[in-house]
Amino acid sequence: MTEKLTSLGYYLFSNDKLSRMAFCGNCRVWSAAAFLEAEKFLKSSREISLEIREKDVSMYGSHTFLRAVDGVVAYIYDGTGRSNAIGPWWGNEKNSWYSGSSLDMLNDIMRSR
Repeated sequence: MTEKLTSLGYYLFSNDKLSRMAFCGNCRVWSAAAFLEAEKFLKSSREISLEIREKDVSMYGSHTFLRAVDGVVAYIYDGTGRSNAIGPWWGNEKNSWYSGSSLDMLNDIMRSR
């Protein structure tokens, strides 16, 4: 089940276009571009759903990242990392800082195109 999610991680994190966007403070731009690249990679796979998510990091801001779900397994793809924390990261959402996030408003924009 996680083979496709792992392959997606290797694809996103070796993508030159996404690498150039991967810097702290650019998480929403990276997440939107990664969403589009992931859609291309998955070729309309109905088995995996993609979401752009956000999590509050302080009372003044939030952090945005890509989440892919294959059945009951969820993987997080964070191309920019968080300031004063971990850098770019991808892996299983279970027991991670990213659990408890909410849908970002970018989902509506990406789905309406």
